[in-house]
Amino acid sequence: MRGGKILVAGATGRVGGGAARHLLEAGFEVRALVRNADRGESLRAIGAEVALGDVTRPQTLAPAFEGCAGVFSALSSATDRQAREVEYGGNVSLLSAARETGARRFVYSSALHADHPMARKVGTLREKARFEKVLFGADDVSTTVLRPAMFMETLLMALKGPVAFVMGRQRRVVRWLSADDAARAAVRAFETDVTGRHELAGPDAATFDEAYRHLSAVRGRGIFVLHPP
Repeated sequence: MRGGKILVAGATGRVGGGAARHLLEAGFEVRALVRNADRGESLRAIGAEVALGDVTRPQTLAPAFEGCAGVFSALSSATDRQAREVEYGGNVSLLSAARETGARRFVYSSALHADHPMARKVGTLREKARFEKVLFGADDVSTTVLRPAMFMETLLMALKGPVAFVMGRQRRVVRWLSADDAARAAVRAFETDVTGRHELAGPDAATFDEAYRHLSAVRGRGIFVLHPP
């Protein structure tokens, strides 16, 4: 699709916010869905419309979809309960509202290996996989699911001063990806009408410890990595 208005859910996050910015740069109109009007100021500043709505309250979503040709969902959660309510229930509500209002394009930010058997133990991944099944079952909606690998920004989130707290051993090699690159991929999905499920990963592979050694060299000061069980 070329142009049109896209509703961005999760627009106050890294991926959603990046997508809003890049969609505007690509010539799309953007309406950002936010729960709190104050959190929409930075989005208004870049030229996006802001609509108040809450994905856990489906009755608030229809007005936000008015005039929208598609939706990009970059919703995220931190706990198992939020995963059920937001990652699954909230996205199901978004999909229902999109179908009811005629927004026939849905691009979804999921996660790499969301449907792996071991991922069922992780609430966020489990609920993302559940929603993917619902989304692909909606045959009246053109669907793209993006599955990004580990975000580089995770390294900074785990860093407290000179110490990085990395849960578990984490000895597997990871292909790190910038959240902004995941946002750009979402824009390309709208521009080129790419559908289906697509994995996103960066060219460089490293364990957490190796990644922190690289970051330490760039910062010019040591980073101590601790691995709580």
